[in-house]
Amino acid sequence: MYIFTLKKKILFFQQFASLLKSGLGLLPTLEHLQRQSLGPTLPVIINEFRAAAQQGQQLSVVFKKYELYFGKFPVALIRSGEVSGHLPENAQVIADYLEDLHKSISRLLVGLASPLILLHLFILIMPAATFFTSGPIAYFTQVFTKFLLLYGIGAMIYLWFDLYGSHKYRPKDYILYRGFRRVVLLVFFVL
Repeated sequence: MYIFTLKKKILFFQQFASLLKSGLGLLPTLEHLQRQSLGPTLPVIINEFRAAAQQGQQLSVVFKKYELYFGKFPVALIRSGEVSGHLPENAQVIADYLEDLHKSISRLLVGLASPLILLHLFILIMPAATFFTSGPIAYFTQVFTKFLLLYGIGAMIYLWFDLYGSHKYRPKDYILYRGFRRVVLLVFFVL
């Protein structure tokens, strides 16, 4: 199974587009990208792209094989770029799309951070009077039960989505699926 981050994909498509726009051919572009340090898995996939291009296959055929990791939209744009002769422009469109997606996910995570911190502070501060009236054991019991309830609900949502929702979302929009899983993990397991 190949795993690479959204940032690596953005970097790959940006470099792919700029190298093709500069007039470099497809094979030299892929060879150059393979030598770049894009992580351990992406060069393996680029090697398959290069081997297919050397054999005269269309690049979109190999991209279709990795549709789970790149998504339907980038694969369709690569295919249309090959057919229309606008592969560099389409690769730049993919890079811009993935960059916008990354910004949206980042904004979502930043937007969730403040309410989560306030929720945790609320859970810690509200029973503070119990600490002084009934002692620290009663206080920690109240706080622990509230956190247990909160994280239990979060774990149930995460497991439900992972068990029953993953087969629906992984093939279609794997990036959004992974983004949702990260948000749920961040919300309920990290804070």
